[in-house]
Amino acid sequence: MKTVIQLVGYKNTGKTTLLCRLAAQLRLTGLSVASIKHDGHEFEDERPGCDTRRFREAGAYWSAVSSSSRTVVVMESGSTLAELIGLTPQADFILVEGFKREIYPKLLLARCEEDLQLLPSLHEAAAVLLWPELYAKRRALALPEGIAIILIDDTESILDLIMKQYTGKEPEPIHLLNNPLEPSAGWSGI
Repeated sequence: MKTVIQLVGYKNTGKTTLLCRLAAQLRLTGLSVASIKHDGHEFEDERPGCDTRRFREAGAYWSAVSSSSRTVVVMESGSTLAELIGLTPQADFILVEGFKREIYPKLLLARCEEDLQLLPSLHEAAAVLLWPELYAKRRALALPEGIAIILIDDTESILDLIMKQYTGKEPEPIHLLNNPLEPSAGWSGI
């Protein structure tokens, strides 16, 4: 069964960093993870002159390249989140960055009070993940009852919430990775 969890928030709130951190920790517990990202800026992932880009520039609306270890498909059309989820292989978790208006459980990342303005418009917000400065004044914030409030650096509590609430399983003890994605490296520069 695929468990979909969305990470949403405004630009520079740490969505990509947290998604990478969660994916790494879930893999350490033996779970499979797929990821999907929404890009509101019309990305271009193929370098000029590469074959698949040349194919598309020549008129192909769908192009793929595959090697023994990787496949990339590029379509000249957008996809809904449901379509992308349907394309994912069997995975224990699908971590989604963005797609704020979709129906799946969400973790809202907030760096400042203005970021919390997104909360009332979200369907199924499971938790608000606050940056340290905002977390320090969380009791003064007008946050709804029944929603988890977690410090963005607290990966273990975020994983506990995901495992208990969306899989019904007790989380296994985790050993946080010591790498640049961990809190010891800080969240500055996100």
